[in-house]
Amino acid sequence: MLIGSGILLAALFIRVIVTIILDYGSAMNYKEKLFCAVAMSTKATVQAALAPVLIGLVLDTKSDEYVYAEKVMMICILSIVLTAPPMAIFVEVFGPKLLKNDTNEVVKRDDLGNSVEIRDVYRPGQTDVS
Repeated sequence: MLIGSGILLAALFIRVIVTIILDYGSAMNYKEKLFCAVAMSTKATVQAALAPVLIGLVLDTKSDEYVYAEKVMMICILSIVLTAPPMAIFVEVFGPKLLKNDTNEVVKRDDLGNSVEIRDVYRPGQTDVS
């Protein structure tokens, strides 16, 4: 279980770093990139759905596959316990501090990352269409 915890924490760290690197060309600032990287590292949904399926696929409870399935199930539960509550707290506490609405700077970027002039465009609403 200690090895599983170490692997899980190392994978979370690598996932946060890779997410920050992949956000390199975006228009987000560093605080927004950090928030997205940490907030997206929760792993509860997939593990909660897939772990019982693996146990259900193994019919012989005395086989090596069942022991392996139980270990996978324990790691899935561990990943849920270690990631979901701390990340929810992180989003609640640091969300308002890291994500501020900056009304002074509005930038739109094209596919190449160049700044593009923003113009007010009239878009007809549902009542305007006859």
